[in-house]
Amino acid sequence: MPYLNQVVKETLRLYPPAPGFGRTPTEPFSLNGSEFKPGDILMFSIYALHRQKDFYPHPEQFQPERFAADAEQPPRYAYAPFGAGPRTCVGNHFALLEIQMVLATMVQFLEISLAPNQQIEPVTLVTLRPRDGVRIRVHSRASHAGSCANFTP
Repeated sequence: MPYLNQVVKETLRLYPPAPGFGRTPTEPFSLNGSEFKPGDILMFSIYALHRQKDFYPHPEQFQPERFAADAEQPPRYAYAPFGAGPRTCVGNHFALLEIQMVLATMVQFLEISLAPNQQIEPVTLVTLRPRDGVRIRVHSRASHAGSCANFTP
């Protein structure tokens, strides 16, 4: 399951569930010549953060190996698909477990691929999602042809 975990993390890097999050400072501070005061609303784009070349070489490429145990890891807050700090999404561990269990079950029984000429264009709403959905092809794996009938999504 380590490679599946890497695939999930890389997918969430490229397509985080929430495109960004906001924070309100409790004390004044300056950053790169800009001054911020308590009550200001600061917005952070997770989508843009996860595509920073400084943290992720070839950021537009899908490379699950980025998250291998022996790979150099990005700085602490450079990966934040569920937010960061004390306001991190409380359901993130459950979501990761659920994603891995569903994917592991699906790839055990099914071969899944994008439909021909499928273009995925992300759109930012409350969550990040594909503009026109995603068309996929699903086939039973030959090794589980008989048992696939028992698979209930």
